[in-house]
Amino acid sequence: MKSQAISFRLDNKLQPIVEEWLNHHPGMTMSRLANMALYNFVSKDQVLEGIETVQASKKSVKTSLGKMFKKHKKTLDELK
Repeated sequence: MKSQAISFRLDNKLQPIVEEWLNHHPGMTMSRLANMALYNFVSKDQVLEGIETVQASKKSVKTSLGKMFKKHKKTLDELK
């Protein structure tokens, strides 16, 4: 199988933490850190735990959709 480049963006909360860590470890690159972290994650068994979900009420769904349509009206109109 042909290998292809992988690109990803750090979470907004994680970005400054990683940048500060890299500044304190000048011999480490972002690529090397990502490779080490990913290797460590995928080479060990991971236990995923379920999360509890709550059914939204029809009223809250309707309110949320109304806000979304209002906020993104311009974009939605451009898709027509």
